Amino acid sequence: MNKIMIVFLVLIIVISGCVSQRETKNASGTTTSSPLTPTFEYEKDGKTYTTNLFDDLRPATEWIKDNLPKNSVVVAWWDYGHMIRGFGKAEAIVFTPSKEILDTVALTPIDKFDTEKSGQLSNHEDIKNVAFILTTTNPQEAITVMRQYNSKYVLVTSSEYGKAYVLYEMTGVPTEIVDGFALNKNSILYKMLKSEPINGFEIGYSDSFAVVYKIKS
Repeated sequence: MNKIMIVFLVLIIVISGCVSQRETKNASGTTTSSPLTPTFEYEKDGKTYTTNLFDDLRPATEWIKDNLPKNSVVVAWWDYGHMIRGFGKAEAIVFTPSKEILDTVALTPIDKFDTEKSGQLSNHEDIKNVAFILTTTNPQEAITVMRQYNSKYVLVTSSEYGKAYVLYEMTGVPTEIVDGFALNKNSILYKMLKSEPINGFEIGYSDSFAVVYKIKS
């Protein structure tokens, strides 16, 4: 798979996370997006959010809810921030894209992103810091940035294989094509995707879709 194809796949993935679809309700009253993307609602800090539901991520976010201390902060790509907040009852560094993400990777007009339902756009520096944590090849550098956010936890999913190219491009970390995807085998992201040992971290949770690492005490 060449880089053009990778970029094309990434654009599809990111755009699908940015643009809401037409909403309907089924017989049980659950709100869904037509035709394929389900949504869910949750309340936090007096505001109701409506956003995409990643059903494969529910077990990991339920583990977060049951096992992380109150007010824990989780590092994850912005796509999963609402799941972390809504189901995991934890904080996420980012839970919406930044304006720069909409303008570049997603090629989505800002007026197409519903801030009323999803929340205000993220600060791009926070987006870049999350990308740095995931793509750095130095675990101690990742831990240093995580501590700036009072975070001890990192969540990654198998969807990151397709998104990795964007993250590495954002941070300037060199990549090679591995199993058809642009990856760096020495990066935090790759090692977490492979559930490999990482200095300063340990695995807290894993399943076939997601893994949560935590900083060692």
